[in-house]
Amino acid sequence: MKKLVLAFFIFTITATAFGQTDPKFRKIDSLLNYFTANKKFMGSVSIREKDKVVFEKAYGFADVAAKTKATPATKYKIGSITKMFTAAMIFQLIEEKRLTLDTKLSEYYPQIKNSEKITIGSLLNYKSGITTILKIPNLKRSVIKRRQKKECLTE
Repeated sequence: MKKLVLAFFIFTITATAFGQTDPKFRKIDSLLNYFTANKKFMGSVSIREKDKVVFEKAYGFADVAAKTKATPATKYKIGSITKMFTAAMIFQLIEEKRLTLDTKLSEYYPQIKNSEKITIGSLLNYKSGITTILKIPNLKRSVIKRRQKKECLTE
C-alpha cells in the first residue's frame, strides 16, 4: 500500500512537469523525482544536444538545513566524483605512451615521502600509503581558496 501511495505521489508531482518536458526526457525526470522523494538523489541535471540545453532541472535542496530548494545554478561540493575523471585522464596518458601504471610518483613529485616506491597504479588502487587528505593541516583554508587554472596544474 505504501508503494502505491508513493507511486501516486510521485506521479502527481511529475505530472505538471510532463507538460513542460520533452517526452524523451520524461522517464529521466520521473526516475530522478522518485529518487529525490526517497532521499536517494539530490542534484542538478543538464543535458545538451550540440550547443543547446535540451533538459535542465534541479532536484532536492541546495541547503538541507535551511530547506533552500536547489536550482540548476546551485553549486555543489564535488567530493569523490573527480576520482573517475582523474583515472580516465591517466589512462588516456597511458594510451598515448606518456605514462605507465609502473611510473614512479618520484618522477613528478620527488618531495613526497616514499615517492620512489609509489607507482601510478598504486595511487589508482588507493594503496600508496599516502595519508588521507582529511588529515592534511590547514586543508579547509587551502580548499576554499579560489585558484587560477595555472595554479592548480602546477601545485
